[in-house]
Amino acid sequence: MVGQAAKPQRAVPGSLLASAYWNSPEKVSNNIFNCTGAKVVADSLGIVHVIWSSEHHAGSTYEYKLEHRKYSNGAWSKSFVIVEGNDASVVPATPDFDVVIDSSGRVYVFWLIHHQTQGDKICWRSLDKSGWSAIEEACPAGQFEKIQSFDAVLGKRDALHLFVSATLPHDL
Repeated sequence: MVGQAAKPQRAVPGSLLASAYWNSPEKVSNNIFNCTGAKVVADSLGIVHVIWSSEHHAGSTYEYKLEHRKYSNGAWSKSFVIVEGNDASVVPATPDFDVVIDSSGRVYVFWLIHHQTQGDKICWRSLDKSGWSAIEEACPAGQFEKIQSFDAVLGKRDALHLFVSATLPHDL
């Protein structure tokens, strides 16, 4: 996965964009996994967070990861694994995830889990100045029969909203 950080741009009156400066492409992910899907958010201080999913196939075994890096003061942080493994009850089996950042710079990462026997669920964790939170469930298994998609949105006063498109269980 390759990421670029933009240098400041100058606008000249009467011109849409006088000039733009870009860094050379930089490899963000250095692992052997197949990286799919990336989301990027930036806070009010200009700190950029990139989150991506990856999967690795070893025979009949699959291992999944969601990873994070941030770009601050002209340098990328080391990669942090948000969640990994082959346990389908915790780890995403698809690249379905979303990222939002609030006004204080707290990053929220949500991911969808399709589980054959337990049902679909959405898990999340957040990053603030003290580090990453524990993994929690936003939509527990069994609440929906099948989750097709979801979006995380911040509202007024950083109120976090999760919009879910899903099929309800047959017994409701």
